[in-house]
Amino acid sequence: MSDSKFMKAYDYMGMPFPTYLLKVFIPLFILLLFGYFVFMFAFGPYMSDFFMFLISATLFLVGIIVLLFPYVMYIRKGKLIDADMHLFVTRMGILSLTYVSRKDLFNILSEIKEYRELAAEIKKVYTLISKWNVDLPEACRIVAEKTPSEQLADFLTRMAHAVESGENAETFSQNEQKAAMEEFAIKYENSVESIGILNEIYLASISSALFFITVAAILPMLMGGDYTSFYISILLFVVIEIGMFYYIYVSVPWEHVWESSSINTEIKVKLRRKLIFGILLCIPVGAVAVILPIPFEIKIALTITPLIIPGHYATKMENTIKKREMFYPAFIRSLGMSASGTGKETTFALKKLRFYKFGPLSTNINNLYKRLALRIDKRLSWKIFGSETGSDLISKFNDLYVDGTEVGSDPKSMSQIISENFLKILSLRKKRFLAASTTSGLLYGSMVFVTLPLYVLVWVVTLMGNMFAELNPVSQEFSYLSFFYGNNFNVNILRYLMFSVVIVHIAVSTAIKKVLSATNNIKVLYDAVLLSWIGAVTAVLTYIFIGSILL
Repeated sequence: MSDSKFMKAYDYMGMPFPTYLLKVFIPLFILLLFGYFVFMFAFGPYMSDFFMFLISATLFLVGIIVLLFPYVMYIRKGKLIDADMHLFVTRMGILSLTYVSRKDLFNILSEIKEYRELAAEIKKVYTLISKWNVDLPEACRIVAEKTPSEQLADFLTRMAHAVESGENAETFSQNEQKAAMEEFAIKYENSVESIGILNEIYLASISSALFFITVAAILPMLMGGDYTSFYISILLFVVIEIGMFYYIYVSVPWEHVWESSSINTEIKVKLRRKLIFGILLCIPVGAVAVILPIPFEIKIALTITPLIIPGHYATKMENTIKKREMFYPAFIRSLGMSASGTGKETTFALKKLRFYKFGPLSTNINNLYKRLALRIDKRLSWKIFGSETGSDLISKFNDLYVDGTEVGSDPKSMSQIISENFLKILSLRKKRFLAASTTSGLLYGSMVFVTLPLYVLVWVVTLMGNMFAELNPVSQEFSYLSFFYGNNFNVNILRYLMFSVVIVHIAVSTAIKKVLSATNNIKVLYDAVLLSWIGAVTAVLTYIFIGSILL
């Protein structure tokens, strides 16, 4: 992290770094340290070394989080702004096709809530202009100096120069929206290319953690000592898994395939019903699984199997959404050309277009025409159209078209801009989905890769336990082997512990699949069930096969 950006993060929140240390970090750290010593004085003598280590590590982690929290939030806001920049500049390009002043342009853009942090930064520019009577170029430079996003800072700086040099607003906006899409494409492609590297890092990290678990489980038997290192190795595996997920989460572009408005559609209703049905069906299936004389790993996989029902439906609907997105550029381009050629409003153009074939999008277009023909609120009609398609991308570009028509932009020109940028994003997404598909295969394969050595370890520890049990009773010199004597050693506990590690891997793999595919929570239930079955079957077969060899 650069020192300038680190310091700017604390200045951005209105509290310079030295002030933050004195007023927030040091008092809170002293309070935590005092609580730590009191807790250790009261309960330390009764706690194992492992739990003392956990508490100390937690205290240290909390201190690091408190210290770096402003910087992390600053970086996060910058990423949120960068994620919306291409749509923001595209919208500006569309609005600039009509005679809207730059001041009004900033006012309109600052009110668009979907731009989140970006809208807040644009609001600052508008506030400086309207309430503090600051010139537009100076207002742009003031905000550019403090904004968390370098991309926005560069844009505002260029706008300040354009205003001072007298460049036409339409020309500037058209050039900027092309530049913004090119920069977005470069960053997007770099992020997608990094997924392959992340896959290799992920596998290497898991391999190292599994090796550590194996060594930490066997060494105490051979050299003496307690099992603190074994528990720490399992904790390290969990930390590595969560850490890799977070690294992937912040590395790939933040976007969604599914539209997420509050409007109820047929797809959303069916999804909720199938999800409720799947959850309720888990109860009787789980009850039957408990009764059946099968390994507990299979019981767990069998219990959650009904969740594949909503997951499969969501997968089917997502494929339909992607098909609708493929037809959208042709639709919006035809709509703009028809509206511009006839010189009439959108409803008249839609009347003809609804008879054309736009694949699975045709039904949605027909419904849109019916709502507009009934004189229902125009913006709401387009929002419902976007929600019914289920596509987040279509919903966002619909808003661009509606905004353009409301301010009087030329339908042909703005539909051309929308179509070109939409196609550009679709081509980028195809690369992302291809990389996500590759990673998905890796995640499915890693289930075997993780489960197999863990369950081989179960039998190795069991065999060594049986060998050491024959030494009973032993001298004081080998007292650490008492862990394996008589009823103290329970192989099932070790199996439960190892399958818990497998479950953590399933959860993290599912979360990674969700992030890379930019999908919703219900769709990944399909992958979660399949991963659970792969893990459970691998665990049982390994346990049976290795047991037949060693015993």
